[in-house]
Amino acid sequence: MYQSTALTSGTNSTPVMSTVSSTSQFTPTAGQWATKIYQMPVGTNKVKFTAKSAYGNNIYVDDITSGGPTGVGTPISMTPDKYELMQNYPNPFNPTTKINFSLPKQGFVTLKVYDVLGKQVAELLSEVKAAGNYTVDFNAGKLASGIYFYTLESAGFVDTKRMILVK
Repeated sequence: MYQSTALTSGTNSTPVMSTVSSTSQFTPTAGQWATKIYQMPVGTNKVKFTAKSAYGNNIYVDDITSGGPTGVGTPISMTPDKYELMQNYPNPFNPTTKINFSLPKQGFVTLKVYDVLGKQVAELLSEVKAAGNYTVDFNAGKLASGIYFYTLESAGFVDTKRMILVK
């Protein structure tokens, strides 16, 4: 007799498959192998295989696969729920920095840089963007050290942040 046993909780075991042989020489044929899938509770589980036979103790086990828990929780939306302009980093910077912003919906977006007198010194973005999170690199290599302001505008949203260029 060929039998496998799975330990599923505590010390209780459940027979999962057995095949009876009429001879003392039993080798499973292709038709006697079976694929079995068992859902076990999350945590540490043990599996035990035993062989019981009037002709001797023979056990055949092949291709055992164990996987971690899988599941589908609540999907996380990658689309922001509000407009947001983040502080650049690094700040102070020399000569490059990153500016991150979020758009909750598609729209025309501008991202501009101004000096302390209000003169526009760079236009980093002026195009339609889909909803999402974005990073824009700003290279101020041709500008003088000092304080600059960057402004994001889209669909009536306007926000301005300060950054410091130190050379």
